[in-house]
Order: sequence, then structure tokens, then C-alpha cells
Amino acid sequence: MKKLDNIYDLWSEVQRELSGMVSTAIMTTWINTLVPISFEGDSLVLEASSDFKKGIIEKRFKQTIATACEAVLGFDIKVDITVDAAAQQMANSSAEKSTAPTPEASELDTSM
Repeated sequence: MKKLDNIYDLWSEVQRELSGMVSTAIMTTWINTLVPISFEGDSLVLEASSDFKKGIIEKRFKQTIATACEAVLGFDIKVDITVDAAAQQMANSSAEKSTAPTPEASELDTSM
């Protein structure tokens, strides 16, 4: 097993392992967007940028990530996905702005 000095080295090795298990599109869209937060004992915490991504990753890729971690580390680990609170708040704010009612054409001042 390769010496892993920190969580980023671990995540890099796990990503390398995953690249042989899933398509490039999955790596780009889902896996490479995750950020390693902590690794303690037998638990790896990764952060997704939104609840939407978290849900998809947990449902479709969490077990595959755990399998890749086991291949890298040599033992079973638990993978937890959290959400970046700041990124989620910005996404929610943008969604609220995009769904705000727009004025009707009759309400617009066209006398200029």
C-alpha cells in the first residue's frame, strides 16, 4: 500500500481507483466534485456542493466509493456525505431569485 500522508493523498488514491470502476462522465460530474473533509478510524467524510448532489451520490455511488476506499486502504470504511452549507445556501438563494414573480407586460412602463 502506498504511504498516504494526509486526507488529500487518500482521496487522490481513491479517485484513481474509482476511475477504473466508473465512467469518465461519472468521475467528472459526481466524484471529482466531492471534497474530503475528514478521515478518522474507519470513517471517511466527503462534502458535496448541494443536497441534490449528495442525494445522487449516496444513492448511486456511495457503495462504489466505499469499495474503492477498501481497495486503497485494505479494510472496510464507512463513507458519509455531507453538504457544504455555504454553497447550499447560495444555491437556495439563487433558486429563490429565479422563481420570483416577474412583472406582467401590462405593468411595465413603456412610455420612455
